[in-house]
Amino acid sequence: MKAVSDIDDNRYFKVSAKRKLPAEQKSHINLSQVITFAIATIVILLAMASFITDMNLADILTWVEAYFGVSFTLIYFVLMGVGAISFVRIHHDIKPEFWYEVGQQAGNGISTLALTFTLLGISLGIGTLSGQALTPETVEPLIGELTAQFSLAFMTTVVGLPSATLVRASISIKFAARVSQQEAESTIFINGENK
Repeated sequence: MKAVSDIDDNRYFKVSAKRKLPAEQKSHINLSQVITFAIATIVILLAMASFITDMNLADILTWVEAYFGVSFTLIYFVLMGVGAISFVRIHHDIKPEFWYEVGQQAGNGISTLALTFTLLGISLGIGTLSGQALTPETVEPLIGELTAQFSLAFMTTVVGLPSATLVRASISIKFAARVSQQEAESTIFINGENK
C-alpha cells in the first residue's frame, strides 16, 4: 500500500460519503423544538411523580422547594437542558466536537453544583449550631433546623451526582457513535479500491 504522498498525479482520490456536503446538510436544530421537548419531558416527569407519590402538583413543587431550594432547582434544570441540547446537536451537527465538550462541561457543572450545595447545606447546619445556645428547651427546634439544612445537603448530592454521570455518559456514548458513523460514511478509495 502506497502512502498518500507517493501517489502520482494520474491517480485520484475519491471520497465516497453517504452524507451530503456541509452546505447542503441540514445541521440546525430549531431551538423551539428543543424547548418544546424539554417542557414536554418535564410535564411527563411531573405527571409520573404525581402518580407514583399520590401527590398533586402543588405538593410536589413545595417538596422540591423544601428539599432542593429554588436556586439549585433552576441552575440544575438549565444545566440539564444544556446537556440535552448537546446530546441532540452531537447527532445533527456536522462537527460534533464542540457539542461534545459543551455536554461534558454541563455534566461537570451539575456535579459541581451538587457538591457545592452539599457543602452549603452542611455549612448552614453548622452555622445553625454555632449561633444558638444548647439548652434542653432549644434542642428540639435546633434538631429540626439541622434536619432541614442537612436534607438540602444530601438530596442535592443524591440527585446531582447520578444525573451528572448520566449526562456525561450519554454524551460520550453518543459522540463515540457519531464519530464511528462519520468514519464509516467517509471511506477513502485509492484507484477505486477500498484501502
